[in-house]
Amino acid sequence: MRSGKEVYDAACTTCHAIALAGAPKFGDRVSWGERANEDLDHLVETVTNGLGGMPPMGMCMDCSKEELTDAVQYMLDALD
Repeated sequence: MRSGKEVYDAACTTCHAIALAGAPKFGDRVSWGERANEDLDHLVETVTNGLGGMPPMGMCMDCSKEELTDAVQYMLDALD
């Protein structure tokens, strides 16, 4: 199983590092807005199903739910 950072680096950084297509920018609490306060399960569901410019599974088609959860948690932890 890959760590949250490994999943982020492989599948999420392209958009989240530069806030591409409306993605909240990694490490930028203002960019995350209210999303930073949402329930982790809800955020993972959003990643799983896709939203706006983010495709389902957030570009990680072989990720498990646990890996997606760890990636989202990794991004949230970077906001502190």
